Amino acid sequence: MKRISLSILCSILWGFLFSQTQSLPDINISGESEVKAFLYKRALLFSPLNAVGDSLPAFIPKGPMNMQDFTPRKTMKQRGYIQLEANSSFGVNSYISYYPRDFALHSITNSNEMRSPNSDLLYINGNLYMGMDVTKDIPLSFMADYAKASADSFSAAILHTSLAHHKAKTTMGVTEFRQLSFMAEYNHINQVNKKKQPYLRDYFNSQISGFIDSGWLDLKTKFLFQTGELGVQIAPLINSETLGINHLRPNLLIDSDFFIPTLGFLIRHPLTSGGVLYVINDPNIEKNSFLELKEKTPWVEFTDKHKLKLIPLNFKTGLEFIHPRSDDFTLSRLNIQNTVHYSLHGPQLVSGSNYGIAALHYTDLASNVCSVDALFRAGDLSLHQGAKLQLAYLPKYSYTRAAYLPAISFDTRILHSYKNFLFNLDIVQSYFTKDHLGNNLPEAVISNIGAEYREGSSSLYIQLGNILNNKLYVFSEQPVNKRNLYLGMKHRF
Repeated sequence: MKRISLSILCSILWGFLFSQTQSLPDINISGESEVKAFLYKRALLFSPLNAVGDSLPAFIPKGPMNMQDFTPRKTMKQRGYIQLEANSSFGVNSYISYYPRDFALHSITNSNEMRSPNSDLLYINGNLYMGMDVTKDIPLSFMADYAKASADSFSAAILHTSLAHHKAKTTMGVTEFRQLSFMAEYNHINQVNKKKQPYLRDYFNSQISGFIDSGWLDLKTKFLFQTGELGVQIAPLINSETLGINHLRPNLLIDSDFFIPTLGFLIRHPLTSGGVLYVINDPNIEKNSFLELKEKTPWVEFTDKHKLKLIPLNFKTGLEFIHPRSDDFTLSRLNIQNTVHYSLHGPQLVSGSNYGIAALHYTDLASNVCSVDALFRAGDLSLHQGAKLQLAYLPKYSYTRAAYLPAISFDTRILHSYKNFLFNLDIVQSYFTKDHLGNNLPEAVISNIGAEYREGSSSLYIQLGNILNNKLYVFSEQPVNKRNLYLGMKHRF
């Protein structure tokens, strides 16, 4: 009997010891692809409510990736989304998306915008995007965009079309190609300025990027051709896992003016408190897209002095913490980051030949940005608070301050849902900002308040923007965004 009792006691003790918490090695998960899912940068609808419950469904992986062919859910009932908005400053916006049942054409989106800050300025923009599969192995995306801006004695129209293809992986013999991306685009610019000769240009641009792995060599490559400028990025991988460094790549950034060697790397270190410490340098070469330049201000003048943008230094260090969601008022996410940045041929807004029409000047930019972003949650209430200290200078101009970049800024957003209602309050603050002439701009405190009512698949929203009617300049020669009332509706079908 004593032997049986002793055996049972030993078994219980062994099971108790075996069941204690085991110390497992940290697992680093990182990616090296530059290709991101296409999300069209449609015209900014001022209300942040539009970002809530977007037409794109949330995707949360529930297990290992299924390597079988993807097929849409048969239970998907709502394949379309429409949003319409109008404001008291003579502006209207629309956004429509649809996901057909035809697998060859799997997504269509269309957006339109019209705004007129005063009787002399008018801007119209329309965009169409289609995602399709020509064959099982050839996915394509097509985009067409037309934008026209007019003012007194000035008008500019841009027609942009592009065709892109992306392939995650393919092999040719012993060589593997990863994250292959091909893009071809056509831009037509028709610019009329009564003080200058008409500016008519047709540009055919292209881009090829990806990773080439032949076993002994893993090479990151990018080739850009835009407005007659050729840019190349080459970055071989060096095995540095023993040093705790991921994706250590000596980079070469090359265009018609520069040959710049630099170093790219990624270090991620998990902390026992649930956070992650990261150190990154991500060199890159980018195109200064006509469409992205139009997003700063539509009333801008283009010239033949177009350049590619080189970023040899994009050094980020930071801490990120993510905490489980709770019904109590708790910190859900915290990110503390410092970014040291240096770029060549970055676009800056300067005075043009027409007062009120910005011109583009390409020059170097050096900046240091310290930022803190925190997200707090308590049931149906969320509070986001951001703070940023930004020091940006132009090295070629005796390190004068870069224009329209506030030295100190704060961003506060409060969202609260109650039954079928969603309420929001936004406060965006900007201090110590210079214009392109070096003049001090007044501090801006932009406050917005809004509400949305949801019923089934439809919703209506209203927002009062810039309640205090502060002046927030995009370009000091153009009208500021004043107090505005927004009305809109959203519907899923």
